[in-house]
Amino acid sequence: MNLTRAVQHLGRLTVNPIVLWLVRSGRSLPGVSRESVLWLKTVGRKSGHPRVTPMGYVRVDDDTVWVVSEHGGRSDWYRNARRAGTVEVQVGESARKARVRLLPEESPKAVLKRMSPVVALANRALWDRPAVVEIRFVDT
Repeated sequence: MNLTRAVQHLGRLTVNPIVLWLVRSGRSLPGVSRESVLWLKTVGRKSGHPRVTPMGYVRVDDDTVWVVSEHGGRSDWYRNARRAGTVEVQVGESARKARVRLLPEESPKAVLKRMSPVVALANRALWDRPAVVEIRFVDT
């Protein structure tokens, strides 16, 4: 297993479930709360199983947020989202359909500076060719 896959596997088994539990239950840790973490729901492109990924975000406007994908376009959640075309994104109490796209011209470091320091630190610790991803909400 290469380093990227090992880090993805570790996050899927440890960090993601803990963060999801905190956010869904309304609990929080300093810097990790419903205001700083969204969760993105996809369907596995190979397995067909539902997947939920928590991630820090920056609100750009009412219809757009940015996240930093630790593995850029190679992240499983990103590849699942691209395959599906749309995903469901939960921000606070609101769930909306969205589309994703890479923003190679944007700096992951600059985006992380606008996030919760705790979320940014966790994200940065797992970096392997990061990229900024736009999540744009679509009307249903």
